[in-house]
Formats: sequence, C-alpha cells, structure tokens
Amino acid sequence: VQRVLVSYDDVPEWPFEAVDFTVDSLLNSAQIVDGRWESTPDGIHPVVAGYDRLITIGDRRTWTEYQVTMTFRIAWRAQPSDLPPNQGAGPAVGLGVRWDGHNETPRQPDREYWPTGGFTWFQWSDSGDRLELYANENSQSSQIFANMDLDRDYVLRFTVENVPGGSGGEAVYTTELWEDSIDDPAAPDWSRTVTGLASAPTHGAALIIAHHVDAYIKAFDVVDLSDN
Repeated sequence: VQRVLVSYDDVPEWPFEAVDFTVDSLLNSAQIVDGRWESTPDGIHPVVAGYDRLITIGDRRTWTEYQVTMTFRIAWRAQPSDLPPNQGAGPAVGLGVRWDGHNETPRQPDREYWPTGGFTWFQWSDSGDRLELYANENSQSSQIFANMDLDRDYVLRFTVENVPGGSGGEAVYTTELWEDSIDDPAAPDWSRTVTGLASAPTHGAALIIAHHVDAYIKAFDVVDLSDN
C-alpha cells in the first residue's frame, strides 16, 4: 500500500493566455491527449513522431469565439509515400478549435474526432503540399497550395467567430500561415476561410496537431473574441 497525495485546484475556467513553451512548463499550460511530449529550450515536441500527437489547451465548456496563434518549426517529417493508407492524411502540423475531446466509437479507446468546430493544418502530399481548412465533419473545406521548409519558423493562426445573427454553431473559420521572419503581416502568405453549419459545436478547446512530424511548438497565444 502506497499513500499518494493529490493536489486539486478548482479553477472555474481556463484563462485565455499566451504561453512561451521555450520556458513555460508544458504540464502547467496544456493537457497532453496523445503521444509522449517533452519540453526543451526550443519548445515542446513529440518524443516519437507518429499518428496524431495531440495537445489540448483551453476550456471545452466555455471557450466559444477565439483566435489561436502558434509559432513552430518542423525538424523532421515522414515522406507521404511511406505512410500506409489508414493514416488519414499525409504528414501534417496544425490546429483545431471548438474541440470537445474524442467521441465514442465501437472500439476503445474512443477515437472519433468529430463533432468538432474546425481543423486547419499544413499537409505534405505527393499531389502537392498545401494549407487545408475543414469544418462540419469535412463537409466544408478549403485549401491552397503552399510550401514549408524544415528548420524554419512559421506562424499559424486560426480564428473562429460566430456568424452575426446566426444560430447554433454557425461560425466563420479563418486560417492564416506565414513565415515568422515578418511580424504579423496584414496579408499572410496563405489564408483560407469557410463558414460552419448551425449543427456544429458552439464551444470547445483548442488543439495542437502533429501528425507524423517532429514539430517544435515554440509559442501559443489565445485571444478571447467573445462579447463576454
């Protein structure tokens, strides 16, 4: 028999904040969902790259309209042709918003990623590398061919805002990607926008996605855009 001391802080809501993962503790700033991650002076990254290495940040109960900005670099990626067909996508790095966790499936552990507000990622593909944006179980999507070099810093920004006068989960999702060598350009290198359906989730946390890549996440900033 071993006595274990558990310390619980009853925090009613996860705060909107900026996190510098080169110095801030991963465990104090985020929640690991899948994979083994570690903190380094260059940021947090998955120790072993593989299928959907995930980290969630935020309050799935109260976060509704917000903007996520992530600074990162890719140290390694798999080759698209090396991945089996059941991997869902080629190597990718990206973000999710209005994430409510994996949902129930006939098999355990739960693995279904819909319903979620939206996902955006940069994906390497044999048919052309591109920035992609998906909402409503992939029923709304947009993509643009783009390029990303290894060992270079990039910024990915993902915004979700309700449609004025809309109902339910109607929201506008906007993704923007640019090199970190320029400061928050008025015209990002690449951007896409889609509008979600009323049946989509109205709230949920933010999600970091590293799919068959060794992604170093350096900084993560979330801004509340709601009227609350």
